[in-house]
Amino acid sequence: VSIVGFDNIAIAAYTVPPLTTVSQSGIEMGRASASLLLDMIESDRTGDEVADIVLQPTLVVRDSTARSRDLD
Repeated sequence: VSIVGFDNIAIAAYTVPPLTTVSQSGIEMGRASASLLLDMIESDRTGDEVADIVLQPTLVVRDSTARSRDLD
């Protein structure tokens, strides 16, 4: 059995076994949001007038997952 968490909360690295998790960079999301918001204010644009921003999450592999038997 393999278990994967989401959001890479701080405690995930300290569970037994350490939890593999998908990490969304909260700092990068905050920076992108603030930048977009300031640009909208300065340009007097609404949310409908700006492009969506997609940030790539990352997989943080720890000990709660095992290599697939199909790959061996």
